[in-house]
Amino acid sequence: MKIKRAFTKLKKISEMPRNFTMTGIDQMMRFYYHSSASLKEDNIELVCRELRILTHTIEKGMALPKIRKGFGKEKIKKILELMDKYISIQNSEYDQEAFDYAYAILEKYIDNATENECDISFIDLNKYHNYKKNQIEFCGTEIFDSQKLLSQIDSMNFEEFAKNRHSVRDFAVDTVDESIIRKAVELAQTAPSACNRQSTRVHYIQNRDICKNVLDLQGGAKGHTVSSVIVLTSELSLYRHTSEFKTPYLDSGIYLMNLLYALTYYGIGTCPLIWNDDGEKAEEIRRFVDIPWSEQIVAIIQVGHYATNECKYAASNRRAVFDVLKIH
Repeated sequence: MKIKRAFTKLKKISEMPRNFTMTGIDQMMRFYYHSSASLKEDNIELVCRELRILTHTIEKGMALPKIRKGFGKEKIKKILELMDKYISIQNSEYDQEAFDYAYAILEKYIDNATENECDISFIDLNKYHNYKKNQIEFCGTEIFDSQKLLSQIDSMNFEEFAKNRHSVRDFAVDTVDESIIRKAVELAQTAPSACNRQSTRVHYIQNRDICKNVLDLQGGAKGHTVSSVIVLTSELSLYRHTSEFKTPYLDSGIYLMNLLYALTYYGIGTCPLIWNDDGEKAEEIRRFVDIPWSEQIVAIIQVGHYATNECKYAASNRRAVFDVLKIH
């Protein structure tokens, strides 16, 4: 079966115009050599990338509705290894914030060790103290009052509204009515798109069994309450040039943020989940959901009513503006 599939792919590649093939190869090469995918394990950029990913994983674990006792031990060990590598690399002030925040994560993990029944005997925090440059407050898990939020949304300015949108992982069992989803989609339609092509499609799934299958395939919602799911896609037939390979993601990425704001405005909790598999998982998801192959899957969004008034969320640390904004 795999050999037959490989031959089918090769045949399709041979039928493609040469400029499409070369553009695809060029983009793959550029991504490989300029991303951290091509770096060695002791490279500072790769170390900081993994530190940021793993610390957020611990944050998410703390924000789950039911924290698994003893959770995170292997990931904490990996964080310690990465911190050791960071220290061993000369001129390792690159992304100092990633190291400092990892330190803050360790402090919080130790503080919660008794409550979460975590083994911390292997953590020597003093070993890293002198390499920490800044005291970063661990944002970690925070709580917001969902009823208070819903009652105040209409009186909020945009800055207040944006700062009060959070990804939640605990949802009520009742399904969100289609009429609310329709209103949110109508509001999200204000999102701009390249040449007004409006390629984004919204697949709203209510069946809990199908939702669970989709979430299991995505893989990043372990420990979350199973809720309704939106599969966000981009219709590829609306694009034509080799220069537009990434435009479907750009258009639907803009739409995604607009939809998250719209759902929040109408009182619906959300948690966006990345989708980056065009292989077997993309095939598998189409067994559960009627999604044409002409539609590129861009993201999965958990949607649902808030489970309680007091909602936990992972209040991740944000980069400083001076680290993001470059004035030319």
